Amino acid sequence: MIFNILITDDNLIHQISVKYCIEDFNYNPLVAFNGQEAINILKSKPVDMIILDLQMPVMDGFEFLNWLKDHEEYSSIPVIVYSGMTDIDTVQEVLKYNVYGYYFKPITQIDQLLFSNAIKAALNYRRVNLELAQANKIIDNFINKKKEQA
Repeated sequence: MIFNILITDDNLIHQISVKYCIEDFNYNPLVAFNGQEAINILKSKPVDMIILDLQMPVMDGFEFLNWLKDHEEYSSIPVIVYSGMTDIDTVQEVLKYNVYGYYFKPITQIDQLLFSNAIKAALNYRRVNLELAQANKIIDNFINKKKEQA
């Protein structure tokens, strides 16, 4: 399975850093430089996970998280925040959005391993959710056919 990972960050160097952390995964990187570009990508392509910066022009990460919260159809997509904002109040605020993780920039060598493992876990979570949704559709179709036959 090839995963579409949406990297949302206005800094090209940080985008490359994230790509380096996930180079061993079977993935297709999608890149947005702000929250509005990320929304446009979400509306046009399937996305399996989002790696999100908080400080961006046009639409920042907080605005994007609020938008995501208001759009149920994207609620099963795991989000990992990767930000230079290291104060505890910001971290606590972001965690209220049920993000899959919060990592600080720049990523250290030790953090890289933890970050990669969090991404792997988030992608497994997404894969299982997609498989469950597909199984539920099959069950619903079977039940509906049985009802029609009765």
